[in-house]
Amino acid sequence: MHFKKKIISLMSISYAKLISLNLYILNKIYKNLCYNHSLGFGDSFCYYIAYYSKIKKAGYVIDFSYITSDLTNFFFEKNKIKKIFFFIFKFFPHYNIRRYLIKSKNFKPNFFNKEFKNQLVDNTYLPKNKDSIKNLIITKFNKGYDKNFNAKEIFGKNYFCIGIKTIPRNDFGDLTILRATNKLDVIISVINYLTKNNYKICILGQNNELFVIKLKKIFSNVNCENIKFLADYSKNYSFANQVDTCLNSLGYIGSPSGISILFYYLQKKNILLNSFFKSYIHDDYTEHEIKFNKYLNKKIKINNRLHVLTLNNYKSVADFYYNDVIIENSFEEILYEINNFLLNKN
Repeated sequence: MHFKKKIISLMSISYAKLISLNLYILNKIYKNLCYNHSLGFGDSFCYYIAYYSKIKKAGYVIDFSYITSDLTNFFFEKNKIKKIFFFIFKFFPHYNIRRYLIKSKNFKPNFFNKEFKNQLVDNTYLPKNKDSIKNLIITKFNKGYDKNFNAKEIFGKNYFCIGIKTIPRNDFGDLTILRATNKLDVIISVINYLTKNNYKICILGQNNELFVIKLKKIFSNVNCENIKFLADYSKNYSFANQVDTCLNSLGYIGSPSGISILFYYLQKKNILLNSFFKSYIHDDYTEHEIKFNKYLNKKIKINNRLHVLTLNNYKSVADFYYNDVIIENSFEEILYEINNFLLNKN
């Protein structure tokens, strides 16, 4: 295992250097190449919607990888996109390569007079939620409408979207675990509760994602028209199909991730499960968070006392196993917010 990690690391470093060289050449040819600080899906989405007009006027967007390629093509015309020669394909270790690339001297994100950079909070940026952003997304969606996909016809009228990030191991070696949900029995109970109350469920995620794989096994012998998987209906799991699915849903229940940001800016309500406490946006935008996002934080056991999970107290117990110290959201906690926040039954 150690040898495999070392090989992946060396390959990632080498490929990151090739991309860096590619950037050096592109910077010599073109002015105002636009890309953000992390190249992740969520950060790229926020970067595009925050500075769409400036990016269009400034120059070109760089298409780095399969993670953001569909998103980039959703927002920008082909003549505004420069696909990097050393593209990060799906079978490449994207996040490993990215980790080395962003340290390169040729990696120079365009922050538009430092505005974007100065507003980064914990390396995350969310622009103020405005109708103009929602309208931009809908306008782009209508221009590239997929005639072979119709969320209303597939999922019906009253459906919730559920998307869960889980990981295959229960140790503290991967910071992904901070936002992950490992106790899927609670999520199964939530799904069963909603379907028994005549709501339908759209499961988000691609077929190779662990949550989708596990749920398909669980529901494989269940003849239930009320539970469907977006990946079974969306060719290439396109961003446009995700927008369609979001727009026609009752809201989102799941992990805080890139897709939850889409729901937020399309002004759909989110219950964000098993979060950890951090400041996602500035105080000026708190009203938008309260209106559309409900964070349910994990708890952490330290000296037999429960605390809200934060990055700092997580690191203080990093030598322990996940299940020994981390308390995930209960079914009762989630059910309360479904009835009071999503369905307004209070």
